[in-house]
Amino acid sequence: MSEMSLLEKLRCSAIVRLLLVAMLYCVLAVPLFFFLAFVSRWMGFGEEAPTLAEGRGLLFHLIAIGAYCVVALIVHLTIGLGVERKLLSEIGFDPEDWLADLGAGFAGGTALVLLMVGSMWALGWYRVLGVAVTGQPLPFAGLLGGTFVLLLVVAVGEEVLFRGILQRILEEGLGTVPAIVVSGLLFGVAHLMNPEASWQAALLIGGVGGTLLGLLYAYTRSLWAPIAAHWAWNFMEGVVLGLPVSGLESVRLLEAKISGPLLWTGGKFGPEAGLIALASLAPAILVLAVMVLRRAEFRAPLWYERRVAREARDSVLAMRMEGEAPEDP
Repeated sequence: MSEMSLLEKLRCSAIVRLLLVAMLYCVLAVPLFFFLAFVSRWMGFGEEAPTLAEGRGLLFHLIAIGAYCVVALIVHLTIGLGVERKLLSEIGFDPEDWLADLGAGFAGGTALVLLMVGSMWALGWYRVLGVAVTGQPLPFAGLLGGTFVLLLVVAVGEEVLFRGILQRILEEGLGTVPAIVVSGLLFGVAHLMNPEASWQAALLIGGVGGTLLGLLYAYTRSLWAPIAAHWAWNFMEGVVLGLPVSGLESVRLLEAKISGPLLWTGGKFGPEAGLIALASLAPAILVLAVMVLRRAEFRAPLWYERRVAREARDSVLAMRMEGEAPEDP
């Protein structure tokens, strides 16, 4: 076997690429850790946990999540463009249809969160107490705009990692369905680090949110749509409707109260940790799965495709030996 063929095999191996992803994240995590420690000390936080509802804490989160997002993009582009030698459109960043995908994703995410919270309101589990806008308009507008940008950065960083890197690479080795399941569960487990987190929250975020976003990526083969849907969900749920987003509180327009069974409402973590998310979003997941199926975007595992190709080749060779198939011109 030649050196080039060995390199090609390593480059095409999903396991090798996932190991490279892990190595890159580990290497980049070291300077990221020291950078954030310096920023935290420089901003005077110490043992104090920065919050999203005030300017200094929001700025720290913008810097921290922005740095993480840069790391995710570096890893994604290094693997996709450098190692796999793909085009931007092949790793989820189509430069042509990005605006349409962003618009569709944002509209879809907004509609789904309104459906879920509307269901809670109809059941008496969500109640608006009043308008939460207080203080001077200009500082509040700054907090609002900063939070809007922060939630976009969060969506970019998470979707690049879980859909753009993990789901895309896993799909080549395992097929579409296992890739969505595995990347979705890892997406849910990552949220265990959030305040008020539980295994119920992790399973529902991974099983419902991860599946929905994974199907959206499989249908569009673009990261723009899941990024926008993720962005819209967090913004509408937290800022507009006044609910906690994965255990985090931010500046909000409405003051709201959640009541009802914790199993269904998600409590202080947010509705995405309750069965109301599953009940509300299951129809959308089924519809999206059918759309992916009709577009023939469910892909078989690589080992299965290779076996089918090998069996077809062996069948053709057998027919030629028996004189039943013509030779290639």
